[in-house]
Amino acid sequence: MRIHRIKLLMAAALTAAIFFQPLPGRADNIYGTQQRLDNQPGNQFQMLLEITENGSTASSGFVFGPLQGLYAHAFLDGRLYASEFEADVYYLASLAHAGGLRGQGARVSGASFGMPRVEGLTNVDGQLYASSLREPGHETVIATVDKDTGLATEVGRTSRNVMIVGLAYDPVRGKMYGAGAPFGAGEASAVNTPNLYEIDTTTGAETFVGEFGVRIEGLAWDENLGLIGTFESFYTINQDTGAATQVGSADYTEGAGGVFNGVWGLASLVPPGVGGALCGDANSDGNRTAGDALIALKTSVGSDSCLPCICDANGQGGITATDALLILQFGVGQNITLACPAC
Repeated sequence: MRIHRIKLLMAAALTAAIFFQPLPGRADNIYGTQQRLDNQPGNQFQMLLEITENGSTASSGFVFGPLQGLYAHAFLDGRLYASEFEADVYYLASLAHAGGLRGQGARVSGASFGMPRVEGLTNVDGQLYASSLREPGHETVIATVDKDTGLATEVGRTSRNVMIVGLAYDPVRGKMYGAGAPFGAGEASAVNTPNLYEIDTTTGAETFVGEFGVRIEGLAWDENLGLIGTFESFYTINQDTGAATQVGSADYTEGAGGVFNGVWGLASLVPPGVGGALCGDANSDGNRTAGDALIALKTSVGSDSCLPCICDANGQGGITATDALLILQFGVGQNITLACPAC
């Protein structure tokens, strides 16, 4: 009877939350760099966008400072890093993503990556990884990057004509993904569609997942949305099939497309501790749903078990019906922060 009453209270509270409160797209952790060409020929510039979960732009600002042009992005220790290029030489840079200095950036050192066309960047458990395109060799070099010097060290290479233009790491599945662009036209091994690949972090070898169905240049993993991508618009990506689904109606190219418009770099600020033990994911399926909330609820009355680092959603010690409600609210998209303690 007690479980039944608590479930009814949760349902009532959730109904009130859904129907009497707005569910705005969260805009505190997804960022992209938009290349723009205005109506004056040759006047190219870049904007740092803060992107909501429905693809709209919450705020934006010019990229400025000594930066020339940016491609890939990745967060590490709360700091936004980027691949910067100048005269075909690529450097690791960092830039402010919030506050009064939004968009202000600088190179981390005077040294370059030591590799051409660094168009993918991601954080793999505290280590920056990059993808470097080798057009003469028709392959992609996967490398680790020293965050303090910007120097890259090769890990391995992809197959011929597999050109990885975006990188992302899923800390829940423990997998790195790459966005591949069509390349090698006319060859027997040509890649004719934009594809999703899994990338081995120790060898650089790729495993084909599936076709996006659209052009993807920026790739990232978000705590709420999973794998996401950008170029003309904002997409969620099925990690098992590669299929990209447009979210919202944003057009980052303003209909122009081509080389100069679109969101090329993408990054999501993932809270510390998100990994194999995902706060709120009681059934370990990589999502937070009503099923997870029910497990937390049962744990609160002693009829099931769940670790505090997964079900103590408010981090206040113990697992209660309040934690179950928070997980449920989070699962339906409300602007809720889960704060489980570390495992």
